[in-house]
Amino acid sequence: MGKLIATDINGIIRELRIKEEDFLLAFFELVINAIQAIAEKGDTRNGKIDIYIEREEQDTTLFGGRVIKSVRIEDNGIGFTEKNYDSFTRSHSTKKADIGGKGVGRFAVLSVFEEMQVSSTYQDAGFKKIEFTLNREEGLSEPSYPQRDDVAKTGTTVYVSKLNDLFKEKSASYDLESIADSILEHCLLYYLTKQAPLIAIHEGDETIDLSSQFSINDFIDETYKDIVKGQEFQLFFVKGNKRKVHQYSLCANNRVVKSKNVPTVFPLFSSPIIENNKQVFIRIYVISDYLNEIVNMSRNELDFPKRKESENSTRLYESDVDNIVVKAISSIFKQNVEERKENTFKKIASFMAKDAGLPYRNLAISDNFLEGVSDDVKDDEIDEKLHALSYKKSVESRAKCQKLLDRDYSNNEDYQKMLKEVVDATTDEGNLQLAQYVAKRKTVIALFEKYLAWMETTKDYTEEKTLHNLLFTMGGSNSTVPYDKHNLWLLDDRLTFFGYITSDKAIRLHAPIEGQTDCGKETDIAVYDVPFIYGEKDDYGEINAVLIFELKRPGRQLTYEEFSKQMREQTLGIRSGKKVNEAGKIIRTNKTVPLHFYYVVDENAYEAILEDAKMENFGETPFHSLYRTVNNTTQEILTYDSMLINAKRRNQIFFTKLGIQSVL
Repeated sequence: MGKLIATDINGIIRELRIKEEDFLLAFFELVINAIQAIAEKGDTRNGKIDIYIEREEQDTTLFGGRVIKSVRIEDNGIGFTEKNYDSFTRSHSTKKADIGGKGVGRFAVLSVFEEMQVSSTYQDAGFKKIEFTLNREEGLSEPSYPQRDDVAKTGTTVYVSKLNDLFKEKSASYDLESIADSILEHCLLYYLTKQAPLIAIHEGDETIDLSSQFSINDFIDETYKDIVKGQEFQLFFVKGNKRKVHQYSLCANNRVVKSKNVPTVFPLFSSPIIENNKQVFIRIYVISDYLNEIVNMSRNELDFPKRKESENSTRLYESDVDNIVVKAISSIFKQNVEERKENTFKKIASFMAKDAGLPYRNLAISDNFLEGVSDDVKDDEIDEKLHALSYKKSVESRAKCQKLLDRDYSNNEDYQKMLKEVVDATTDEGNLQLAQYVAKRKTVIALFEKYLAWMETTKDYTEEKTLHNLLFTMGGSNSTVPYDKHNLWLLDDRLTFFGYITSDKAIRLHAPIEGQTDCGKETDIAVYDVPFIYGEKDDYGEINAVLIFELKRPGRQLTYEEFSKQMREQTLGIRSGKKVNEAGKIIRTNKTVPLHFYYVVDENAYEAILEDAKMENFGETPFHSLYRTVNNTTQEILTYDSMLINAKRRNQIFFTKLGIQSVL
């Protein structure tokens, strides 16, 4: 017979790398060995295993409970025959290879309990008894064979003690019930396949019979089988109301190796199943010869390939097994899954109907997307999911367009086909971006209305800059405030496309006429239409139109004379500028450039100015504003309220088409 060497034990234990959270692995190994010994005897029906737990007398408050001192396991299996003992003395024994044995189970036990005492009775021309001790530091003792005439049955008692300090705190956290539940879970496949003997766990005066803990009525009659990449998988479904989440366990050699929550791979299947008005969660056990092959020596990890080579790889990855689980759930609980999809879709549609969901209304919601959304999802999570989907679609669309544009199209037919494909690929993204921009407009209108109402209620008109910044950032220009970031469309939608915009800046510093006038008057907002005309040699700029906005602080007392004076000074300041083209020819702005002057006031100031303005040939428009044209200069006096109402009316058609609640 071979004999273990002490240094070999410590070396193997280091290789196993048993962690603190793997404390119960010692129990699992001892119980599985006992089950296998009973199976080897060939009498599972009458097989019996008793587990006795002894704790330290004192309550160790440091650990929050009593530390486990020792464990004794008794079985009525075949016993340590000569062949079994010889296998025990050899590390990495292959005796149990055909049933998944790695030959290192006893070393996993010694990682937790540093000493194991064995007393066993076996048959060999009568009943014989063998006793020996395995110690982490001292190795295997010489076996003794005490003579016993009263022994008439086979079986083994294993007593483990001297708990490693690393596991003391963890041992104190497990009470008898949690240990029993863990052993049952670990060995459940033996019960499902009706290979489990009677197993009882004892501590003091309390006993838990695992056989009574498991009811075959919890087992779903249907199992699920699938073959993926040449490997066969079988799934067992167990229902229960003690769990708080759906789970699945990957198993090897009739024991659980790794467990995961179903919602991590199938978020749609998050909430419980309702049966007879009770909440039920499922537990899925996945078994396969492939999993038996890739389980590590400690049987606490599965060595799946780490990096996916390609989508068409023939290697089987953990994600492939996850997909089998999703497929099995979708098949066995088909109606339930469809109901979850329908309810989740309704939640998403309800969110899209709200203002917050407007940017996503053009997104197509697929089954794959629904499967990735929890069926008890809240609005915040829906927003996050749709935002991620929108970004993904945008990236895919741009990539597809670039791929299409990179093709070599040599005839008109190919070109027309390419054009259609590009348009199809970009339309959805364009609709999405348009919806987001229109949603922003609705929000700005709502803020503008709220601010005007607040000023009217509080009579606080000191925050003129807030109103100004809502339209256009004070001190900004078109180079610092992009067209889709300012809100001059509240005044006039055409302002979006003008070439130069400035705010609160002296006229002499306006870029199109800089250096051509010495006027120091500041405009609230000045807008220049500066298109580019392409000649044969160089480009030159020409001013087509200028718009000036004066935003007067609400609550301020104004007269027509003040308006007229400010309008005249700023108009003349603009018209005194001169523009020279590349040939040195002067472009005189005072005669060739239409100038529009807008004067925005509150309702009281408008009424104060009204009669005098009419005397000066101003006409009142249907849009509640005063309007006249003099010497190529258009002048308009309007109120903040009319600006708000007109902005609503211009944008209402977009809000209606996008399903936004009316803002009128």
